[in-house]
Amino acid sequence: TVVPAAPSSSETSQSVYTLELKGDVDQYSFPEKSNAVQSTLETMVPRSQLVLDFKNVPYINSLFIGHLAAWHNQLKNKGCVLKIIHVNPVVKDTLDLVGLNHVLAIN
Repeated sequence: TVVPAAPSSSETSQSVYTLELKGDVDQYSFPEKSNAVQSTLETMVPRSQLVLDFKNVPYINSLFIGHLAAWHNQLKNKGCVLKIIHVNPVVKDTLDLVGLNHVLAIN
């Protein structure tokens, strides 16, 4: 399940799009979740932030990890930022292992 992104403005007038992902990101749920992220990316304006809320994500597969890196690059080219929040320790360890903790803001 994906809760749609809703743009909001922060103190610095920067648009923030928050997307709450729910459940495992595996081969079965990957299309729905990646399509939601990609749709949001396409509507974002420069200097925006995309925040992926992983509060209810116990597992992500390697395909999704690869897409996180690609989305980071896509957003960086638009002058935007990708942040991941509420990451559980297992998913955080996986992201750290592949080095995304050096590229993405992960909390």
